[in-house]
Amino acid sequence: MIKLKILASLAGGTETLLVAEDEELVKVFLRRVLERAGFRVIVAGDGKEAVAKFQENRNDISLVLSDVVMPKKNGKEIMEEIRKQDPQ
Repeated sequence: MIKLKILASLAGGTETLLVAEDEELVKVFLRRVLERAGFRVIVAGDGKEAVAKFQENRNDISLVLSDVVMPKKNGKEIMEEIRKQDPQ
């Protein structure tokens, strides 16, 4: 029942989200939940990939969700690089 309430409250999203997560099960779960809620989801499995995918899609991405501990670049480094490219 709680799951349905959460999904109902998210329903209607149309934005594009970048999800940076190295744990495969978490990444799949987040993608599934967010896509069912109507969001377009771009996923990255490590920090370098997250920055690259942001560069490729920077005009479309409305929100970045990042794990803190990631291979190649941690969450803080990802956000610092993204902010250099787009302070918003």
